[in-house]
Amino acid sequence: FGTVYGPGQTRGALTDYIRKLSAGEQAAIYGDGSKTRDYIYVSDIVSASLSALEIPDSHPNPLFNVATERETTLLALYGMIARHLNVQPKPNMCEDRPGEQTKCRLSCAKFRELTGWLPQVELEQGLMRTIPAFLESGWE
Repeated sequence: FGTVYGPGQTRGALTDYIRKLSAGEQAAIYGDGSKTRDYIYVSDIVSASLSALEIPDSHPNPLFNVATERETTLLALYGMIARHLNVQPKPNMCEDRPGEQTKCRLSCAKFRELTGWLPQVELEQGLMRTIPAFLESGWE
């Protein structure tokens, strides 16, 4: 799976950004903000998992990527979340952490060709669902 997000998530950069920005604080971004992730909304993971049930047990190579095939920088994600919360994005830029993945974009071509599955939820839509759920739940 790509970087899964959605209501109920409590860990990761995305929820840290929501938590901090909604509290009137700024969150940390490690490095220059150019690291990318392939964010995929949880309902797309569910639909892909259901589609995977149709793949025959006899498939010769049953390993597949499930993602959106789109890279989003951490800085862009931060800006989107800030915009949804009506907050000025001024992240605390911190020294990069060694060993972190710098780029992530997965190809789903093999899975798509076999099942016809495509992700349905764009990142902006997913954030519009995730942010209010986070705020309403009071997750810490």
